[in-house]
Amino acid sequence: MVRRTTTASPRRSNSLFVAALVALSAPASCAQYQQQGESLNIPRNGGGERVRVESGRNLSVEVRGSGARTPVLFVHGFASNRETWATIEPALRPERRTIAVDLPGFGYSDRTQGDYSPDAIADDLASLLDRLGVAQVDVVAHSWGCSVSLAFVLRHASRVRRMVLIGAWAFEEQIPPFFRWAREGGVGEALFELFYRERLEDRAPMGFAEGSTVPQSTVDAIERSLERPGTLRAALAAVRGQYYLQLERRYSTITAPTLVLYGDEDRVALPRYGARLANELRDGRLVVVPRAGHFPMFESAGATRGYVRGFLDDGPRGATP
Repeated sequence: MVRRTTTASPRRSNSLFVAALVALSAPASCAQYQQQGESLNIPRNGGGERVRVESGRNLSVEVRGSGARTPVLFVHGFASNRETWATIEPALRPERRTIAVDLPGFGYSDRTQGDYSPDAIADDLASLLDRLGVAQVDVVAHSWGCSVSLAFVLRHASRVRRMVLIGAWAFEEQIPPFFRWAREGGVGEALFELFYRERLEDRAPMGFAEGSTVPQSTVDAIERSLERPGTLRAALAAVRGQYYLQLERRYSTITAPTLVLYGDEDRVALPRYGARLANELRDGRLVVVPRAGHFPMFESAGATRGYVRGFLDDGPRGATP
């Protein structure tokens, strides 16, 4: 049963390609994969630690906080990194261990060749938790990271207590023609080379509600995080791993209590898919945040933080921040 706490008429997208998300931009010169042994130039401060998982990938992860409550695993979206959680993670840190990871191909993690499907990355996350000695987590995910998190709970159900899925990108119907065309060998490479040359500052507002301001510092930070060798081709590999038909058929078997949170002006993932996902989950609850787009954790930070904390702290159903 879905409980919707805030309602609004979703704004329909006029572009089939807004699914590329706000941050999908990187220099065309970075098309090569990271070579084995190549330095990632991790900053001395705030760069986290590198953890080698069972697949052989090195993931960059930042572990903070302490406390008796269930640890939280943060899973960012496509063309993003763990800085996505800057408005939420500090609020959870005093009572929980927080684990913010850069997924393979993004942030400071490896861009090596291999499988970038949600299933494969889900197994990387399970291996990461093994390395960290963490048995069970609450999961907070955004956008494409939601499909990874859904695969994670389907493959490793005992390791997830609760989930929060923000702007979930998890259905085959959400895949735009551009991404479908990119599945073809040669075609995808050409399309990504052309698209990545476009100006990020001109496309960034697509991910935000009308009237929202995208700070130049945010645009600059996104560009810096995507300037590492191999980012473009790793992102293309992640796009080619987005086959959701088999995955979505199993959503109804997920029993972990799940908060599905959307901005009412999300033109990327579209709120109607949030309602669909919450309905399909056995214990799903839908919350729609007013006057927010695909990034409610930035546009409505206080409300989003309140919903996340309340849900993970086992607050009553229907509770507000």
